Amino acid sequence: MAANIDWEDIAVGEEMIYVAETGNNGNARRDLGVYVIPEPNPRAVARTRALKFIPFRYPEQEHFPAKQWHYDSEAMFVFDGTLYFLTKHRQPGEISAWEPGTNLYRLDTMRPDKFNTLTPVDSHQDVSLVTAADLSPDGEHLAILCYTNLWVFERPGEGDKWLSAPARMIPLQPGKTKQAEAVTWADKDTLIIGNEESELFRVKLADMSD
Repeated sequence: MAANIDWEDIAVGEEMIYVAETGNNGNARRDLGVYVIPEPNPRAVARTRALKFIPFRYPEQEHFPAKQWHYDSEAMFVFDGTLYFLTKHRQPGEISAWEPGTNLYRLDTMRPDKFNTLTPVDSHQDVSLVTAADLSPDGEHLAILCYTNLWVFERPGEGDKWLSAPARMIPLQPGKTKQAEAVTWADKDTLIIGNEESELFRVKLADMSD
């Protein structure tokens, strides 16, 4: 059984589907983690079950709720077989009052029987209100969707500091895209954005400025 308390993002890697149980609006949850599901054949089965749940925690969080509300994540992606998470920041005590910036974390261990501590990797003060992320099919670009803009970062020359790599950005029109919450790649040159009204928008990588 996979309980949906606040599922946020889905990623696929090595024939596994990862479901992020990482929504943490009040920054008080102690049960964050990821469901791991063997990718089913939709032509053969109508439903499946989770193989395991991987609990994790943020290394800096000592209080619940936290003193800094920087421990909500709506964005997850797979890079080199490893899961990564991007955070969304709020003003303490204010669900709908935001702070700038995002932090990138890596999940280095996947033990189902104990908390796995995330590893801090990188941060960016201009990338804010992150709602989704996805790695391009060729692994060369990371798309990060925010409420008001879309970022695409180039693959780092070495390591995994994606937020320190060269990037391009395109502003979104909230009146048109509304509450955009999902992003994926149609191919290595085309992105698809989805909102909560089930509307889809295509963005060409060539149309984004450096």
